[in-house]
Amino acid sequence: MPCAKSACPLTRLSCKWLMGLLAWGALWIGAAPAQQLPPSEPGGSLLWEAKDWVDPTGTATLQDLLDHPARLAPVVDPGQTYSLGTRGALWRQYHLRRMGGGTSRWRIEFPLPQIDDVTLYEQGPDRRWQARRAGDTVPVNHWSEPGRFPSFSLHGAQDEQVIYVRIAHGNPLAIPVRFVTERDRGQRVLAEYLGQGVLLGVMVLLGVACAGLGWLYSDRVYLWYALQVGVMGLAVAAHSGVAAHFLWPSSGAWADAANGCLPLLSAAMILLLVREVSGIAVHYRRLGWAAVGVGAAGLLVAVVYYFVERRWGLALFGGYILLAIALNLTMAWLTGWRGDVVGHWLFAAYVAPSLSVLVVQLRVHGWLPYGWDTQHLVMGSFLLQGPLLLMALHLRSRDRHQMQVRRQTLVTHDPLTGLLVPHLFQDRLALAIRRARAHGDHAALVVVELANLPSIRKRAGTTQAERSILRCAIKLRGLIKDVDTVCRTGEARFALILEGAHSRQQVSDFGTRLVASGLRSPDGAPQESTLRFHLAACLLGERPQDAAELIPRLEAILEDMPMRSRRVIRFLEPEATVAMPLEPAPGGLHQAVPIR
Repeated sequence: MPCAKSACPLTRLSCKWLMGLLAWGALWIGAAPAQQLPPSEPGGSLLWEAKDWVDPTGTATLQDLLDHPARLAPVVDPGQTYSLGTRGALWRQYHLRRMGGGTSRWRIEFPLPQIDDVTLYEQGPDRRWQARRAGDTVPVNHWSEPGRFPSFSLHGAQDEQVIYVRIAHGNPLAIPVRFVTERDRGQRVLAEYLGQGVLLGVMVLLGVACAGLGWLYSDRVYLWYALQVGVMGLAVAAHSGVAAHFLWPSSGAWADAANGCLPLLSAAMILLLVREVSGIAVHYRRLGWAAVGVGAAGLLVAVVYYFVERRWGLALFGGYILLAIALNLTMAWLTGWRGDVVGHWLFAAYVAPSLSVLVVQLRVHGWLPYGWDTQHLVMGSFLLQGPLLLMALHLRSRDRHQMQVRRQTLVTHDPLTGLLVPHLFQDRLALAIRRARAHGDHAALVVVELANLPSIRKRAGTTQAERSILRCAIKLRGLIKDVDTVCRTGEARFALILEGAHSRQQVSDFGTRLVASGLRSPDGAPQESTLRFHLAACLLGERPQDAAELIPRLEAILEDMPMRSRRVIRFLEPEATVAMPLEPAPGGLHQAVPIR
């Protein structure tokens, strides 16, 4: 069982960061009023008073309110949460007074892209009431002033003015309202779009980079993450109102449903991604299958959310998101608890988005007051998530790549010594023979045998025999060059291709060094642990035969070599050549005269 020391410093750092984020969020929540004081304006300012009335049936009109002004009551708590239901509506009256003779034009804003329907009533120059409408159930193309959230300019120029606002929203809601000048509003819009553009640009870059890595490494997890980043980017764009403004401005129904459907799809894909990256199913099979089931159910929940009433959809959405968050953090924590560093990175990557989503859910349900910082909290958390999750994917990809390399090595290399397998050695030997024939390249083939292996096994056992074989491979690798090739052809036999060996003396020098290294015992080892090598060699230029014939002939030389032979390095004799006589033999045939 992993102990407490298995938790890397990243876990402790993520916990400290989590506590800091909670404290920061608490300060935001406590310091964010629902209505803000009007900004100061050189030469003028705006003072306002608000009264409201909740219409439970949603059938009242502006004329009904004008005929019965006693229905309106002063707003005592600007952060009050209203539960209007699917049919109810909130009417609010604002009494505005311009002070100081300012000339700037003012506007009223409701900085909540998810608000369903907002209608502003203002008297025109002819004293007739004019209505302007916005909200995510209304196509942005039909707004009087398209944007991310409802915003209306106030056309009245008199010092005092009364406006009415009708608000409809199916879920509990604390109404965010702010009055700003046109100049301040323009600067704020540029800053907000800059921040959202940076976030969405980073997410697009992450998606493209991961798609490229997935194609390069043939790794489906990178491709899955690229797809998930795309869906998550659309969810963030929908939450901030950018998507409704630029991507689907003609569809009010989808603009309203996208705030729930896209996060549900993203949460389902994140579940499957975390399960795959963490490898949780290997050690916790039931938890792995639970992640698959909940992830697959997310697709169905997203479809159901589109068609059901928003109050039921909101309950379904909140329950699923909480379940997905719990599963994600559980899988990441268990992976890190087992000592896998990938789990620490996953936990750090998802703790911030999980907290931001929880804050959003609490505010959507009306359990926390609305603050302008909600969108910034969500976007900032997802901006932090990208690099952390990429690091987890990189570590996971590196580990699996190393496993694939080791698996491939077992196919191409001897498991005990790590030397090349015989069939690949035969290919390289055939290539060396072709080079020797075609271009005259120099090379030598050497077969080495550990002659005293049977006595080592009999005296010290199988374990010591395997250690001796491994020592042989180490000594061979220490004496050859990088371009040379070495292979294990039998239990105690090795074959080498010495590139550039053009004389027997070079091969003899190599053999002498190898024999001498085998006679030196390791420090502290008994004298009987020495290695006795026998070598049989040939120059490829002297024996232009097929690769399949050379090694058996050299092994035959080793078989005939006595155990205590003093001549432990022997060569295969060159092929005999024949000379054609100048005079033809009797009968018209040439007689071959062997020359040695």
